[in-house]
This record gives sequence, structure tokens and C-alpha cells, in this order.
Amino acid sequence: LRRLDARGDRCTTETVISQLKHPDAGVRESALKALEATCIKGDSDTIMGVVEHLSDVADEVKRTALEALRLVAPLGDDLAVSLTAANLQSSSPAVRRWSVEALL
Repeated sequence: LRRLDARGDRCTTETVISQLKHPDAGVRESALKALEATCIKGDSDTIMGVVEHLSDVADEVKRTALEALRLVAPLGDDLAVSLTAANLQSSSPAVRRWSVEALL
């Protein structure tokens, strides 16, 4: 997907978003990374797709979602900031660290 000039293509974005529900954490993580390359910053469907994975069961998916959110949500987006901040309460030190990094 990174080689395609697909940024902003609705069909591509929807296809990638559909993979966020895949049962395999690796596929979800790959889809989040692909969204960074295909969406238009501020697209509400993309932001919601990423936000849903801030509470994923797999920590690496959470990390990728936090990284992706920085790239897909506008700076200071209220929803992105509040949900990222909520991860500061995680029992996982790594998730807390990634959340701090995402808020910077």
C-alpha cells in the first residue's frame, strides 16, 4: 500500500479499516500502519477505527494505534487526546510509556 498513490482514496481506506476487525493481532497492527499511509489526516472514520484499538488486547496493537493516532488525528484533537490520556492508567508500564510519548 505504501507504494500506491492511495492517500485519500475512500475505497482503499475502507478496505484497510475493515482489516482492523481481523482476529489476528498482526493483521490489525499492519492495518493500522497502512492507515497512516492511506488516509487523509482528520478523516473521522479513520480516527474512530484507530481509537477502537487503544484498548486492544494485544499491547503491540495498542502501541501501533497510539503511533497511528498521532498521524491521523489533527493536533489537539479532543477525542484523541482524552483517549490517549486514559491509557496513562494502564496496568502495563509499556502502554503508559507509549501513551506519554503519543501525547508529546
